[in-house]
Amino acid sequence: MEFEENRPTSEADRRLAEAKKLTLQPVHTDIQPEGLLDSEIAARHVNGPAIANISNDTEEATTQLQPTQSFLDTTQSAPATPQPRRLVFGVIGSVLVISGLTYLAFTL
Repeated sequence: MEFEENRPTSEADRRLAEAKKLTLQPVHTDIQPEGLLDSEIAARHVNGPAIANISNDTEEATTQLQPTQSFLDTTQSAPATPQPRRLVFGVIGSVLVISGLTYLAFTL
């Protein structure tokens, strides 16, 4: 039979083998445990507590300074769109419309 040489292990022997009684230290100093898998790291972040704020993540207790009304009154608003630019866009638009209509007239 197959159990003549290799007898089944008793429950007491299994419990003894499961008990951690000896921790081996590595022989070399450059041996390190393997890093965590990305999925394990993500699971710890999802299921774990909130991560503490870093040192440069602070709330501002003061309000931001606003310019005074007198400063706003003295500043000049942005100049309107110059007339030559409007004229150029109008000419280009007109040329495109006319050429499109001419193309349609000769192809139909």
